[in-house]
Amino acid sequence: MANPDSRACPWLVTLALLVSGCSVWQVGDVAPDYVDDSTHRGAEVLAFDDASRTLASGGWEGKIATWTLDGDKPARVWQAHDGFVLGLAFAGDGIVSGGQDGRLILWSREGEPRHSIDTGSGVWELAVLNGRAITGHYDGSVRAWKLPGFDDMQQLAQHSGGPVKALAVEAQSARIASAGNDGRIFLIEDLRRHRELERPPTDATSLGFVPGGKVLYGGGWLRVFRWDLDAGAFETISTPHWGTIAGLQYLPAHGVLASISRDNDSSVFFLDPLTGAGVRHFYRQSICGGAVSVSPDERYMATTGDDGMVRIWDLTRKID
Repeated sequence: MANPDSRACPWLVTLALLVSGCSVWQVGDVAPDYVDDSTHRGAEVLAFDDASRTLASGGWEGKIATWTLDGDKPARVWQAHDGFVLGLAFAGDGIVSGGQDGRLILWSREGEPRHSIDTGSGVWELAVLNGRAITGHYDGSVRAWKLPGFDDMQQLAQHSGGPVKALAVEAQSARIASAGNDGRIFLIEDLRRHRELERPPTDATSLGFVPGGKVLYGGGWLRVFRWDLDAGAFETISTPHWGTIAGLQYLPAHGVLASISRDNDSSVFFLDPLTGAGVRHFYRQSICGGAVSVSPDERYMATTGDDGMVRIWDLTRKID
């Protein structure tokens, strides 16, 4: 991920988007079931809880919102960070957030802070893995923090030349993947050793494992990257996206990749993970896409982006 201030479309691109409507040629044919346009100024982080009943979103203005999927939305909104909220994950009955301000905070679901630490560097990416918060920072470091108190910090890897752009974790294999501004992709195992994977032709701006951790996908400019981690094979796959793939997630029950793009494009697709073909085309964000997330039971999908809108689909109603 780049500097948050540069994540908003540059003014020339913004002008073009205002004229073109931002990829109006790829509007999509599946409308969301719910749209909120009043909570965030802009957003690029979403997370579902393990029960697939609550969605959390983090905004550029530093707010966190929670959305009860079978009730009123949003359920709660609170001020969490100074500057962008860039990391968000559920951890048991709490929520972990990381911000541009460098703070990691464990919240109750009602928005009460339980534990907090100043990490010394902006938190650009965050995930929870087996009782630890895994973080990617502006200084390029990848770290692990024991929950709930953010103690026993471990340095896992170090990227150079800028922030960690993407981070993914897989619980069964305990594997972690990170992508940096230096173009390098690290695979971290057992919170100790790490190795560099084959570099993709463009920077990876999103990462996601297949359950079991044997395959890793990444999103870049127009294309998806696929690493077969056991065989050591790598390939690039063309997609219908016309910009940088900012978010992706593999859905085992559907057998697809959910994806969203930005930089001249804001499309939302289900992609065939082997061919990259669009399987299903959802309504795009109105301007640059920021994040896509699907609930663990694969019933709900949410997207957000530079427009600050949070869109939610009930996939059981929209997908045959």
